[in-house]
Amino acid sequence: MSDAEGITFAVLGSLEVRQADRLIRLPGKQRAVLGVLLLDANMTVSRDRLTAALWDRPPHSAVANVHTYVSGLRRALKSVTPDQAFRLETRGSGYSLTVDRAELDLLVFADMAERGRRSAAHGDLTAAERELAGAVALWRGSPLSDVSLSDLVAPRLTELEERFQQVWSDWIDVCLSQGDHERLVGELRRAAETQPLREPIWEQLIFALHRARRRGEALDAYQRARTILVEELGIEPGPELQRLHAAILNEDFSITWPLVECGDSARLRQKGPGDPPAPASGTREEGPPSPAVPPDGRRDSGDRSGFTTDRSWVKPAEVPHDVRGFAGRGRELAALSTSLAADRPGLVPAPANVWVISGTAGVGKTALAVRWAHTVVDAFPDGQLYVDLRGFNPKRDPVEPAAALAQLLLSLGVDPTRIPEGLDERAKLYRSAIRGRRILLLLDDARTAEQVRPLLPGHDGVVVLITSRFRLSDLVVRNDAAPLPLAALSREGAREVLLHVLGAESLAAEPGAADDLARLCGYLPLALRIAAANIVGSPAVTIAGMVVALSQGNRLTQLAVDGDREGAVGAAFRLSYQSLPSEQQRMFRLLSLLPGPTFTPRAVTAMMDRDIAVATKDLTALTAAHLIEHQGANHYRFHDLVRLYAADRAEHEETPQDRQRAKHAAFAYYLHGANAAGATISTSTFPFSPESSARAALAAADLGDTAAALEWLQAELDNIIATVSYCITNGPRPFAWRIMDALRPFLRVGIYREEWLELGRRGLDAAERAEDRLAQATMHMSLGVARLVLGKPDLAVHDLEQALDASCECGWPDGVAEASTHLSGARQQLGDFDGAANLARRALELHNELDRPNAQAAADAVLGSAHWWYGDLGQALQHQERAYALYEKTGRVFGQAICLTELAATLHELGDLAGASRCYTKALGLCEHIGATGRQVQTFAGLSRVNGEMGDREQALRNAELAVMLSDSARDRRVRAIALDAVARACLAAGRHDDGYEYQRKALEIAEQVGVAWDIAYVLISRTESHHAGSNQEDFRSSGRRALVITREHRFRLLEGKAAEALARIVDPDEAFFYYRMALRAYQQTNHRSAIDRIRRLLEPSDLGAGLEAKDPRSDQPPYGPR
Repeated sequence: MSDAEGITFAVLGSLEVRQADRLIRLPGKQRAVLGVLLLDANMTVSRDRLTAALWDRPPHSAVANVHTYVSGLRRALKSVTPDQAFRLETRGSGYSLTVDRAELDLLVFADMAERGRRSAAHGDLTAAERELAGAVALWRGSPLSDVSLSDLVAPRLTELEERFQQVWSDWIDVCLSQGDHERLVGELRRAAETQPLREPIWEQLIFALHRARRRGEALDAYQRARTILVEELGIEPGPELQRLHAAILNEDFSITWPLVECGDSARLRQKGPGDPPAPASGTREEGPPSPAVPPDGRRDSGDRSGFTTDRSWVKPAEVPHDVRGFAGRGRELAALSTSLAADRPGLVPAPANVWVISGTAGVGKTALAVRWAHTVVDAFPDGQLYVDLRGFNPKRDPVEPAAALAQLLLSLGVDPTRIPEGLDERAKLYRSAIRGRRILLLLDDARTAEQVRPLLPGHDGVVVLITSRFRLSDLVVRNDAAPLPLAALSREGAREVLLHVLGAESLAAEPGAADDLARLCGYLPLALRIAAANIVGSPAVTIAGMVVALSQGNRLTQLAVDGDREGAVGAAFRLSYQSLPSEQQRMFRLLSLLPGPTFTPRAVTAMMDRDIAVATKDLTALTAAHLIEHQGANHYRFHDLVRLYAADRAEHEETPQDRQRAKHAAFAYYLHGANAAGATISTSTFPFSPESSARAALAAADLGDTAAALEWLQAELDNIIATVSYCITNGPRPFAWRIMDALRPFLRVGIYREEWLELGRRGLDAAERAEDRLAQATMHMSLGVARLVLGKPDLAVHDLEQALDASCECGWPDGVAEASTHLSGARQQLGDFDGAANLARRALELHNELDRPNAQAAADAVLGSAHWWYGDLGQALQHQERAYALYEKTGRVFGQAICLTELAATLHELGDLAGASRCYTKALGLCEHIGATGRQVQTFAGLSRVNGEMGDREQALRNAELAVMLSDSARDRRVRAIALDAVARACLAAGRHDDGYEYQRKALEIAEQVGVAWDIAYVLISRTESHHAGSNQEDFRSSGRRALVITREHRFRLLEGKAAEALARIVDPDEAFFYYRMALRAYQQTNHRSAIDRIRRLLEPSDLGAGLEAKDPRSDQPPYGPR
């Protein structure tokens, strides 16, 4: 499709990117981004649409993640050849991928299909066959079959599937028109097997067999086609198939396959006289046509069709009374109304005359159908039919299709004596009786597709509404039914229901209680009406009183009305539950034991010790029954009230031992997953592990790299936190301690949740009550690292010292080494560089003795950091390089990213701007790959500073703005301050002083709120350096003096030098000499050679006056430190 050196893209099947014969591999989310952009190649895809295409439920970090994936994709393209990166452009708030038409199989497919169609229209069938065959050959399978995308993309992929089917059919038509019959038989057989309900394929297959003189096979194919159409769709073969059948029986080979126009259904034409006229387009012949019954219900005496001649026909109006208190559902009502629109614009595939309204018990399925029926009475002049199919009636069996047909025939005016016995005969009579009428048919409470299918009229004049607790997907697939699943009401809809029952005065008196009541009822209309009815029926009960009753008692018991037991919510759920096979019932029960808000097939696999394919199938079945809800990306959840019912069943039907076994297996899955994820950053050394299972280990075994681990952890974090919380409260507590220890490395990546500190405190309390020193050590360690990440080094020191003591007491050498490493980092932030360096050296020695290369790298990095904070840049560089080499050797990507950013900062201080830029750029690639947003922000900020000093102010501003954008999702306020300071500097350098000072103000405000002395001093120095003529010089001098006080107090020698140097530039010459001397002493203590030389030049006696007045060429963009 392109020259050998170029790049090609393929989406018609699995996603492929190739250069010549080389397949270019991309990570999962980069593939997803590329797939979405290729579907709309050469067009701008908005960031919002891209986000919605990647996730059904976007994470909080979605904006940052999208940027990361796009940046990674751009680099991947650039790695092929440098000019490839320019394909992917940022346009406004979106992205565009530029491709030549010959480079993308989707565009090549469209071009070849169009050329084939034009050739056929001009009679050049040879050229048409060549082009269409080429288009068909490009199709390797379902588009983007190996790319995980959200449901938003499904309609586009379905459209491409349908487009292929049309092009494939055009190609077959052309081949048949040229007499190429024998060769096509195998192709057409396979197509008929996979798409048995597509009648045109049967026409093509039977014609090919007939013209290939394979009469027996042609007749067999016709009989099979007829059987499928009658049994599955309830219709006889169309006139084309019937005429072809007659030609086969008569051995008439004069019948041909004329191609009227590619893209339309091919029609058979018989040469010679006597050819009967074809029926009007869109009609079907089912034996002798039966005219519709006239309004007076009478026929002439010769009629034998089954219609009465002595009963008056009455227009049916059988839909139940409208529901009082109906609320909400505006979107669903509008969707149903598209059935009345001639063009049915875009909401559902036309014709959408059959709707499956599905949802859990009590969600308002029947109420919706009845409300819509009453609003559109005039649209159905021949009436409205209603059948209660009793799919989930506890007292009576479901209605058999034959009995339902008898009821419908009677409603249509058929004489009861003429209703035949058999199901097929009744179905034929029913289709004849209803033909030509404009009727609404409501089939309520269906259980299966088989119960409903014989009741479908088979023509467009009738709109059918089906309600069911199951999704009845078979009707969607085979009968073109449109699915309309119902979720619970919105908060506003729930209040509207209560308003109808309780009245405005009651709601106004207790508005907060009304919201609580709606929440406790799960926003289910049935539960809301029952609760409101109980309040109305008991004048002494207030809304708040009902809230208390529901909160403290059994909600399912409370939600019942006297004398109406089957209207109770619990009874409604019981019917759905009892309809399940036993294994699915057990899964339903056990799922209620999981403490998290969602669950995945992997968790279920571990909990039930079942194959993942079986678990997925059963979860799908529970979803179809509306007992659980699909949350996208392989996550499922309970509705609140359904979970209560499932838990009640588990309590009554599972033994305590089985319940405990299932819970422990699920907890083991989260533990194995946390271990596998944490191991991609740092090897776990925790010396004990609670009970586990082989299935749990297997379910969590494929987290092969940091990016996959982060993706899994972000998806499961809510469930993991809930599991830890549950285990701390209810046991087994070792699961909680072990999981928190395994996830500790991710605090450094930026995955922090507000619950972490609370869980750490609770876990520590439990460990102290158990007098378990090992558990106390790991809980103190988790709390210490969390507080360090939150910028609370003083509190972190307390916890980390406790962790160090407990590790020593219980003989855990790895704990001693790790606590020493983290404690070193905390003491650095407090200015205790000697203590920090000693701790880091101790950790380094221990890790060497224990042969822990990853931990050794971490200790080396921390030791380098201690030298950096103090200002000993040569020693810092030595330790940073050694740490990076170790991380590179062991393949720990996150460790490499940390070391590269710190190396870049050191090189920057030493004046090696090119080296700093290279390190920052390489670190960015690693951060983006693994999704380490916080570190990515710091890297963009540092690179912005380097860009500015290298004279590229435009790039400096771009990178600073990216840092700010990413910091929104980093959830680290220290990182946010760094980003704001970077964009402030870039704005000031670009002459945007007002913007720059406002960003500086915000950065300082955040730094002071967080309270880390280094950060406050750093931003104050930045403000001091940003002075310009005409501004309030005293304000800048005040910032510099304050920074100097902080840096001297905490012994931040490197920053002390910067603060003094910045002050020297904006004070009077006499005072400047004093500050330059102070800066020189600070730089001499840190052995910062380039800074020492710079200050000495300014202090040379011969140039003192000029030196003090001269502006340092680097003053606009002073060196940047990473913290």
